[in-house]
Amino acid sequence: MMLADFIRSNREAILVEWEAFARSMPTATAGMSATELRDHGGPLLDAIAADMEHAQSIGQQAEKSKGRGHNGLRLDRVGDQHGGDRVDSGFRLEQVVAEFRALRASVIRLWEKSVASSTNAADAAGVTRFHEAIDQALAQSVTQTDQMLSGYRDLFVGILGHDLRGPLSAIQIGADLLVESEETPDIARKVGARISNSARKMTRMVSDLLDLTRTRFGKSIPVELAPLDLGEVCRATVEELEIGLRDGAICYSTTGNLEGRWDAVRIAQVVSNLVTNARHHGKASAPIAVEVAGHDDGVVIAVHNEGEPIPATLVASLFEPLVQGERRRARSGMAEGNLGLGLYIVKQIAIAHGGTVDVESSATKGTTFRVRLPRDSSATHEAEAAGREP
Repeated sequence: MMLADFIRSNREAILVEWEAFARSMPTATAGMSATELRDHGGPLLDAIAADMEHAQSIGQQAEKSKGRGHNGLRLDRVGDQHGGDRVDSGFRLEQVVAEFRALRASVIRLWEKSVASSTNAADAAGVTRFHEAIDQALAQSVTQTDQMLSGYRDLFVGILGHDLRGPLSAIQIGADLLVESEETPDIARKVGARISNSARKMTRMVSDLLDLTRTRFGKSIPVELAPLDLGEVCRATVEELEIGLRDGAICYSTTGNLEGRWDAVRIAQVVSNLVTNARHHGKASAPIAVEVAGHDDGVVIAVHNEGEPIPATLVASLFEPLVQGERRRARSGMAEGNLGLGLYIVKQIAIAHGGTVDVESSATKGTTFRVRLPRDSSATHEAEAAGREP
């Protein structure tokens, strides 16, 4: 008997073993009926058996081994449905993978037992095709599971961030009223100032979360372009950041023509995030240098700090979300009120303006982040809105 025929003939026995394994994960299967646990087991076995009997050339087999098979559309559909429904039932990604591992083990164990107790010859080719089919269905199911989990996670973050804005705004207004009122005692004024400062930090974190969620859903950070002097915007931001710092903590300079069309609020966010990053990771005794330079093809915002260089292994992922937060926590050994989204947001703002960001870091020259921006990206935005190439 060929292995594909064996799977069809022993469908119920295989499903019984699979259900028993699924029951061993009570956190995910609590309250699920046998029908729900087997919901895709039968169709999955049928699709695997059909795939095993489908004619396959050596070239197709090689492509499938590299994850590029295209002759298992039925397997892909079953894998998609299984992964999606398992997420809705509360399964974690590793539990979905474990299910497939159990299914593979059950089929092979029952097959070997059948071969050992009969005159059937081992179907070596069938076993190979079975493993290929399982791997393809597993890959599709894992992909669907991961996409749905990521989607739910991003949706949760987006909703949470949006709903937090209201109460944070109320806290901010109340704290500012305490600070500004002449009738407020000194001790209450100090407490109000701390509350206001904390509320501002939380508001920035919420804004970063919303920006993260927006970009994770494939959208760009929104920008409102308007004529402005980039040097003045950056200068005002630096002066605000200098409050509470020692004298000379930030050295600011400008050169060239800095006129153009940008989003002033977003540019201020870029400078703030880069200076904050430099303050956290730079040498405390050395000043942070912020330079804005105008060139024929655009402008460059450069933020430089002395101190330990960025490890080469980290540079490639430096602008990914949460990387900086993990790096900072690893250094300090404790959690901080920072999500590690600063550099990620900087990159997304640069992209939204049609620009780029890069970093150079060494023990001798220190660390310099450079944001390169065209003077006007209006044409690019208009082309994107119209759905054509810029």
